[in-house]
Amino acid sequence: MENTGNDFSKFISLDEDIDLFLKRIDKIDWFSNCGKNYEAELHYDYVLEENIAIVQKNVAKTSNYAGIITIDNLFQEATHRTYSYLHNNDKINLSVENLEVNDWVQLRERIITKLNTYDVEKIDEKCYQSLEFKKPVDGFAFKLLVSAMMEIYCKRMFPEIPTFYEKIMQVYEDGHLITGWNGKFPSPYLFIAKPIDNKKGQLRIW
Repeated sequence: MENTGNDFSKFISLDEDIDLFLKRIDKIDWFSNCGKNYEAELHYDYVLEENIAIVQKNVAKTSNYAGIITIDNLFQEATHRTYSYLHNNDKINLSVENLEVNDWVQLRERIITKLNTYDVEKIDEKCYQSLEFKKPVDGFAFKLLVSAMMEIYCKRMFPEIPTFYEKIMQVYEDGHLITGWNGKFPSPYLFIAKPIDNKKGQLRIW
């Protein structure tokens, strides 16, 4: 395939990337340090949640409130910025393992198909236990893993692409949970192709 400079014309094994990523995920002792003091040098500033009642509220909420961005909306913002970069730079047509996929959605579907062979629910179950929820909220683990894998794959093709998940994975690897973001973002309808600014907000960590 001719390399036009505008697409994923280099061959990189998506399955191999996912397998390597999942080996990294398998080493995580998920949420083992939630509620404990946390001191780490992260790309983003952060504040620690004060008690589990606040954590439960922030994780369960679906709408932003009082200057707090929900974790679901934070993930959506990060993923939207990656997509915006591809859109703005005409890097939408992809080639994954010699199989043509026409857009971002199809790349995501390929990743989901592979991840369906992995027991993501065990991460969510441990999260629910850690949060002391009587019943599950929408599982964040699948969203986290899919988005992180898409980012890893895209960055290998386009090193300048905005990234987020590679900058926050340490929090999970250290046994903690991100519950949201202190700050605000511009309209989601704007195609912002820049990383989330580490000077304009803070992660909320438990």
